[in-house]
Amino acid sequence: MAPNLSTLPTETLSLILSHFCLHCSKQHDYDSPEGYLRSTAHEQQPDQPSWYSRDCRQTLHSMCLVSRRLTLVAQPILHHEFIPGYGDAWQSRHFSWTGRLASLLRTMAARPDLAALVKRIFIHPYLLRAVPEEEAQAVLEEVIHPAAAPGGIVRLSEYLDPFDEFLKRIDHRKRASLAGWKLAGALLALVPNLERLSLQVADWGGVPAAAFAALRSPPGSSGLVLSKLEMLDVCHRNEGSWLFSLEDCANGVPDAVEAGNGRLSTLNLHGCRRVGSSNMHGLQTLRLSDSRFGDEDLAAALRSCRTPGLNSFFYDARAPLPYFWQSVDTREPSCPTLALLLNLPSDRS
Repeated sequence: MAPNLSTLPTETLSLILSHFCLHCSKQHDYDSPEGYLRSTAHEQQPDQPSWYSRDCRQTLHSMCLVSRRLTLVAQPILHHEFIPGYGDAWQSRHFSWTGRLASLLRTMAARPDLAALVKRIFIHPYLLRAVPEEEAQAVLEEVIHPAAAPGGIVRLSEYLDPFDEFLKRIDHRKRASLAGWKLAGALLALVPNLERLSLQVADWGGVPAAAFAALRSPPGSSGLVLSKLEMLDVCHRNEGSWLFSLEDCANGVPDAVEAGNGRLSTLNLHGCRRVGSSNMHGLQTLRLSDSRFGDEDLAAALRSCRTPGLNSFFYDARAPLPYFWQSVDTREPSCPTLALLLNLPSDRS
């Protein structure tokens, strides 16, 4: 019999299939913030299929349909990451976002073994807007309601209450992604080994704190929610036209990490203007790209990282450059080990 895939050792099969996973192959500057933060097109054409799905996911999906043995090899690789739209792949008009978040949440609830393999999640506004309220309600009842899923994250009513309060305070434009955030919040509670979370913030609303407030002390979680999170990326969806505040759009993430005794060490913000009262204790690396901070806001951001102190700081200023550097002394005790790396381009507009 001629040799084929089915005759290869499992270790060899896994090595071959890992080339179709960005997490394993480290292609496309996977570890740098650029693929998660910048939307400049490099290879994706809007009228073509998503390069990420074509090159990285389609083969792994196909392998799962060949045989049970190949399924057992491909599934763990397939679930290392959930980053649809990574890089500029979101620009493809042939990529369907419908049902993807709901499908993943159902899988994570039914397969804790696969949930434990998820290392990175990238949440794009298109992913959230594709979730209708009816779908979110139905999926949450399956995943959270104790009658349907014993040992679930939290009682459904307790989980939804913060969202209902948030809904009363926002205008209609911000409601487009709220159903999606209900699913995203539940998803984050089911992936105990998540190492990197990347968020793109839409024009008309950020990340509701309710999406993370319910994750702080969920029954049955054993304090593992976001406890392995090492890196957080946050950027604005429309690069170059808007500056966001971390306090307004994702303040609940650092708080949730702290409540879970997390080890968040790297924060990458793109297009940011302030961090506000966000808790950034324990950060080792703070990266502010295409951002514009006033002197008081920058000083407050550095002071909030004082325990035990930064060792790497990157600032890429969006012109015009504010006059804050005269008033920020990086030698003060709040930043004892700060190695300051400045990137201040003079020709940006």
